[in-house]
Amino acid sequence: MVDLAVHDPSLRGQTLEIAGPENLTFTELAERLITASGRPGRIRRIPLPMLRAMAVVARPFSPVFARQAQAAVIMNTTDMTVDVSAIRDRL
Repeated sequence: MVDLAVHDPSLRGQTLEIAGPENLTFTELAERLITASGRPGRIRRIPLPMLRAMAVVARPFSPVFARQAQAAVIMNTTDMTVDVSAIRDRL
């Protein structure tokens, strides 16, 4: 798909959804990344109310961190499943 996006002029300026053969939760993705890296690691969870508070409280001190916390809130509260067949049919 990346090769197609780079070389097909009709895709310029479009947002393309990139997905694998299955939908993963963030925990499943983190587990696979830890396994693939071959390094020890552990998954930590920050409760959603804490993420929301961090997104507001951190804003004056660390706007970048506040935006990351806000992005985490959005990713944890939005259905991000992808229909891979629809993408495949489109391209």
